[in-house]
Amino acid sequence: VFGENSDVSHFKLLKALHAADVDALLPAAYLACTEYNSNALYDGANLLGMECFRTLVKGRFDFLLDLNDLMAKLSGDLLQQVGVYECQKEQNKIIRIHDLDAHIDAVHLRHAEGNSVVYTCLRGLCIGCKTKLVTLVNEKRREVWEKVPSYFGFTDDWNTLEGKLNSILSE
Repeated sequence: VFGENSDVSHFKLLKALHAADVDALLPAAYLACTEYNSNALYDGANLLGMECFRTLVKGRFDFLLDLNDLMAKLSGDLLQQVGVYECQKEQNKIIRIHDLDAHIDAVHLRHAEGNSVVYTCLRGLCIGCKTKLVTLVNEKRREVWEKVPSYFGFTDDWNTLEGKLNSILSE
């Protein structure tokens, strides 16, 4: 905004939307601000005010907790759900999980995208199991996305928020 770095402009936009009580856009603004490191968040605290900052930090924590839970389940529950352990086509029957740490504590939904996670972090799976796992990871990622408004204290879902935004724009 107005030639400033994105971290400063994101926090300013969040503050303005919070002050104007534009809940149709607030969850997306909060989400944009979660992507910054702790130093940027603390710098933003001075600008945001305590109530808005507290909501941001709590929402970021809950969001990150669910994303980390998704990544943690990748090595057990999700492999079990797609039938990897029973698959007769597995290569050498050895499944290698590596580089998962790049997807842990990453506050970006793009780091939880199924193709990226499965093809980067898992070796030894047949193409059928990989395809099923990609689909399952993306379903779980979608569940996290659907919960984003609730992380920041909103009871409306994305569709309701979009309807509110459309109503604002049509006035």
